[in-house]
Amino acid sequence: MPSAPDQAGDLWTFATRAYAEPGVAEACLRLQDEAGADVCLLFAALWSAACGPGLLGPEDLDALDDLVAPWREQVVRPLRQARRWMKAAGHDPDPLRDRIKAAELAAEERELATMARWLGRLPAPRPPGDPDRAAAILAGRLGCEPALLAPLARAAYACSRSR
Repeated sequence: MPSAPDQAGDLWTFATRAYAEPGVAEACLRLQDEAGADVCLLFAALWSAACGPGLLGPEDLDALDDLVAPWREQVVRPLRQARRWMKAAGHDPDPLRDRIKAAELAAEERELATMARWLGRLPAPRPPGDPDRAAAILAGRLGCEPALLAPLARAAYACSRSR
């Protein structure tokens, strides 16, 4: 398994590659807006299943969520809200909005790095990874249809094969 700094870079690379896959950005926005999902947590769970230490159970997801919740609530979400408000108010394009978007991405990268460090400390052995199973666990946690997470699971498989 890669070291924690390597895992942080691997998780960020995975998330950015997966987000670029067809249908993933739309699914992420829908999960974020309709189910209140933390997209970084979704990517961390899927990365762990596909490329990392293995499948995360509900207790793992709760612990990981508790770890990053203050950062998400105090940094990531306010930046996202400001960026979205500016766009809705007609401030697009706008250099300030662009800087807020860059800060939001940097905040998400830091959140993923925090998660990667936590994942790097998980005791072994873990159940073998399976992005479809991880997506089903996440769907149960979010109370949404597993089909909503299908684009993310497909992206997890694609990214894990491209390593």
